[in-house]
Amino acid sequence: RVLFRSAIKMDSKVNYKLLFEVYDHIYQQVGPEQAVWATGQAALESNWFRSALGLSARNYWGIKATPSWSGAVWHGQTQEYVDSGFHTSVQGFRAYPTTKDGVHDYLSLLARRYGNPLNQPKFAVFLDSLQGKWATDPVYANKVLRASEEVRRIVKPRAKPAA
Repeated sequence: RVLFRSAIKMDSKVNYKLLFEVYDHIYQQVGPEQAVWATGQAALESNWFRSALGLSARNYWGIKATPSWSGAVWHGQTQEYVDSGFHTSVQGFRAYPTTKDGVHDYLSLLARRYGNPLNQPKFAVFLDSLQGKWATDPVYANKVLRASEEVRRIVKPRAKPAA
């Protein structure tokens, strides 16, 4: 599979292979604009697809394993914003056998818990659905916005996902 890399400045801050893999899977489910939003969120949560959680468990959104989760669990550190500061703790996260499985679970979780915000035509609705719910960071929506803008810049040279 060939990725469009000619228009992209390559550096070690982004795992482009995984960014495009996640984008492609989401694009096939919800379309290009919403794929940018969801991939932006994944980029933020996974440190641009370089986190241990993403690389080991193919969980790019930091989805925690609740007691109702019956799949594999990956344990690792996370930061939560509590009492006006970030605190580090070890949590259990959902682990997936493939990136496609992780994308499918993420999209299902959005639909069940948040009324499927990726079906909305406006990015602000998507961001509003996440703020204070998906993450504890008080400026989470702004961070997703910035990450999504960068994802849009990266994927823009591509009209469609790679086949």
